Amino acid sequence: MKAIRAMYADKKIIIGRDKLDSTKGVVQKLHAFEKFLRDYPEWRKKVVLIQVTTPTFGDNSKLESKVSELVSHINSLYGSLEFTPVHHYYQDVDRDEYYALLSVADVGLITSLRDGMNTTSFEYILCQQEQHGSIILSEFTGTAGSLGAAFIVNPFDIAGVARAIHEALVLSAEEKATRHGQLYNYVVEHSAAYWAKSFAKQLAESTQNFRLQSHTAPPLNIDRFTTAFRSAKKRLMFFDYDGTLTPIVSVPTDAKPSREMLEYLQALCNDPKNHVWVVSGRDQACLEDWLGGIKNLGLSAEHGCFWKAAGSDQWTNALEDTDMDWKKDVTEIFDYYTERTEGSFVEHKKSSITWHYRMADEDYGLFQAKECQNHLENSVVSKRPVEILVGKKNLEVRPMMINKGEVVKRILTLTPDADFIVCAGDDKTDEDMFRTLSATYFARYQEQLANTGGEASWEEAKSTLYSITIGPPKKSMANWRVEAPSDVIHLLSLMAQEEK
Repeated sequence: MKAIRAMYADKKIIIGRDKLDSTKGVVQKLHAFEKFLRDYPEWRKKVVLIQVTTPTFGDNSKLESKVSELVSHINSLYGSLEFTPVHHYYQDVDRDEYYALLSVADVGLITSLRDGMNTTSFEYILCQQEQHGSIILSEFTGTAGSLGAAFIVNPFDIAGVARAIHEALVLSAEEKATRHGQLYNYVVEHSAAYWAKSFAKQLAESTQNFRLQSHTAPPLNIDRFTTAFRSAKKRLMFFDYDGTLTPIVSVPTDAKPSREMLEYLQALCNDPKNHVWVVSGRDQACLEDWLGGIKNLGLSAEHGCFWKAAGSDQWTNALEDTDMDWKKDVTEIFDYYTERTEGSFVEHKKSSITWHYRMADEDYGLFQAKECQNHLENSVVSKRPVEILVGKKNLEVRPMMINKGEVVKRILTLTPDADFIVCAGDDKTDEDMFRTLSATYFARYQEQLANTGGEASWEEAKSTLYSITIGPPKKSMANWRVEAPSDVIHLLSLMAQEEK
């Protein structure tokens, strides 16, 4: 290692190590390095690219010739008798020498056009514990989504790769140490043993939870529902708002509650047996304005990011320790598509950002939504702890692990003895509630199996759970279905009548 550093004592070293394969992007790497020397002349004679290309089976003579021509071209254009900018080694390298190269490099450059795990990136990070060298990583590698502290590039964007090389070289020592620390911690924590254990755990869970798969729910049995409601001693109720208690409308502010719905909810909340919650994507101010007058009603806003128990004046915030820096990047992307999609608009909430295209041309709006979703997945979701919710003519980006299912889980712990649960919702955000409730009942079923020696019935175990999806037949974690919000209002009226 000392010998290699001595050879390039006054030079910055960029290291590349790839197989001689068209998918590894060696040609694109050389083009980018040439562009870097052309656009940033201050680095000429100060930076060298050491490219180790490992021979592979098969006839790659054309690619080998192309690489050799590019190396000769760059060296003739920017080299001299005293300086050679590209050192190309078309050979296998001893493992100790390879690790030594990785250890002394200032920048690791990986420009694969298509790649899987790419262990070179992991090896480079582990070898840089002293140097803290930066790594430039193709977005087409399997590790790009995990190594967010790397410089992620598109290898076909030659100018972008050249710019990334410059930025990596001028990075301050403090910034390099910070980035390397994040990368190193990820690599160490996600070892082969970790992935093996994780895979085995997921495989076991998928085997155990075969009853919790999405299915097409049957129409709700009204008689069975009312009988179970009537005989229950403690009832827990969760209702989504838009598309459940009110129909979906073009302008979100027009979805005001009907007089009948408010009366039915109040009648249910008047009975101490009932614990009623509205779990909505709406913000706190909207829920307070429309539903705040109902006594003893629990409210949850912005998909579980905020909640307020019945009788309380205080909202609990689940975002206090959550990083929200991602909102700037998401806003820029949503604004970009809003400018190009007439009739679309952006809705900003404390916990999330939503792009609506209900009033846009149907076909063009759907096309733009798919493009926007791809843009978000590549630029934000792969690097930040957020997720995309694909709703009814909208896209919403929110923090990961904060959803309606989480708030339902908290409420269940406060009411563990409920013997009748109804949960109604219409879209993918409500599937989190259905999934949580199904998992809870499945856990109880497993306990019954253990206590009865395998005699328990799954149908009987979930007989007091009425998770209801609204709309036409579709795959859902709910166990019942109704056609429209008007059917949910009818259910409210039936339950309210039982209270009289």
